Amino acid sequence: MTADLEKLFEHIRSDFNRKAESDPAFQQQLAGVSKKIVFCLTDGGNWYFELDNGVVPSITRQVPMVYDIKIMTDSASLIALLSGKLDPMKAMVGGKVKVSSSLKDVVWLKKLMAMSKQSLAGVMKDFETR
Repeated sequence: MTADLEKLFEHIRSDFNRKAESDPAFQQQLAGVSKKIVFCLTDGGNWYFELDNGVVPSITRQVPMVYDIKIMTDSASLIALLSGKLDPMKAMVGGKVKVSSSLKDVVWLKKLMAMSKQSLAGVMKDFETR
């Protein structure tokens, strides 16, 4: 499971960076943005990435002491969220996903997810067919 999650996160990171380089609207949304985001998966460990001025240099298992957004869920719910099969708001209300961050960061994350929806669905489909 961990190896699959590592491949998935790396696949998403690569696609995200590619979109950030090629999509002017996406670039504008991310310009000057730096965020530390942690995924705590009950069945897959902790994953950390830093968005640094619009790109994600790497994804690691090491979790920083300070972060902007922490997302707690299980791997099945995360995959369902990323593939668009699970609505983020329903997942939060139903307790499948918990987010720890400022309200400003939640709004920013929601906007980013909306802008990335088609791209994420394509990445998930591509990943699942590998």
